[in-house]
Amino acid sequence: MKSFRFKSFIRRYTVSFTIEYPVNQSKPTNPADYDDLGKPINSGYQPTVQQSEGAIVSPTDKQIYQSGGRITSSDRLLYSLIHDIPDKSKIRYKGTTYSVESKSDYSDIADFSVYTLKGVDQFD
Repeated sequence: MKSFRFKSFIRRYTVSFTIEYPVNQSKPTNPADYDDLGKPINSGYQPTVQQSEGAIVSPTDKQIYQSGGRITSSDRLLYSLIHDIPDKSKIRYKGTTYSVESKSDYSDIADFSVYTLKGVDQFD
């Protein structure tokens, strides 16, 4: 039994965003499967894209300080009722792309999970 229910609280601050799940494929082994920059050439696999909802908030100054520089002011925290967003997924919100860095799973005691989102460089 979950002791804490935050569904209504999260729904109050919810926004829509897009999740791009990482492509599940093995890395190419043939040198011809890489471009001039060493990145794998698209082999026909397309990432799965899904619309979702959750509360995306900026970290507090205290959270930034306690992270020891791992979290910056350009990063975000995603409070979500979805418990299975994998690491390295891309979250697109308001023209900015974030990468899921880590997850704090509270599903044993509550109805939400918190994901740390790192800001992604526009050229990646």
